[in-house]
Amino acid sequence: MNHVILSGRLTNNPELVHSGERAICRMRIAVDNGKYATTYIDVSAFDRQAYACAEHLSKGRKVGVSGRLAYSEWRDDQGHRRERYNVIGRVEFLDRPPDPRGAEIGKRQPSPTPGPVLRAVPQIGPEVGAISQVPQLALAV
Repeated sequence: MNHVILSGRLTNNPELVHSGERAICRMRIAVDNGKYATTYIDVSAFDRQAYACAEHLSKGRKVGVSGRLAYSEWRDDQGHRRERYNVIGRVEFLDRPPDPRGAEIGKRQPSPTPGPVLRAVPQIGPEVGAISQVPQLALAV
């Protein structure tokens, strides 16, 4: 069984590339492993999800990743052996996008300074002793 589930924050904006007919979105997430440890994991999403990630995600956004772990190794131009682990799978957006005005969407904004408070004050009408003695309400500032 090869199944990985992670959550973390994007370290950079996602990169959308095309390989033949397929769209690939490459990104890296920082996964918190405790008080002082962070692990950086490469993530790849494909096709429709690749376009969605490239369009809606940006550096710092929180994501969840579910998929399989892939390993690759190669030699760089200087002949050094390189290796990489990559999670290939589905990406879920775990937080809301930032509001263009600077506040987070969905969070309550502080209200402006309130004006005068209106409250109802009961008053008895001039016809005291009449058959209908229903108190009237007046607004007081």
